[in-house]
Amino acid sequence: MSPTALTLAHLRRHGYAADVVERWIAQAGVRRDLFHCIDVVAVKAGETVLGVQATALGCLSARLAKARAQAELATWLASGARFQVWGWVKRNGRWTAKVIALQAGDMRPVLVQAPPRKRRRSRWQPADLFAGLAD
Repeated sequence: MSPTALTLAHLRRHGYAADVVERWIAQAGVRRDLFHCIDVVAVKAGETVLGVQATALGCLSARLAKARAQAELATWLASGARFQVWGWVKRNGRWTAKVIALQAGDMRPVLVQAPPRKRRRSRWQPADLFAGLAD
């Protein structure tokens, strides 16, 4: 699944009305995000509007840097709307996202959610522990 599809599914599961706001510009052969950084807009009763940039975890820092450089995003945040970058990764067989929010004013990044840590395999195998005892 694409990061955008994962984001839409997650938001809708949590009660948001969400939709994609990037568009395809055929003449240029490119996709253009809303304000150059928002892929999905989500609304929910009792909460402020949320704009999300959906990406793979490996591209999260680049997307965050690009978003922070957009003057339109500063206006978006000043209006009271929220903005987050979601970096998706598959860990332990499940898709999960690292979520970073940008704060209005100084556009300071704040970690909202971190994916679970990778399970590390031991470099020792059970047979290796008793290899010298059989002699």
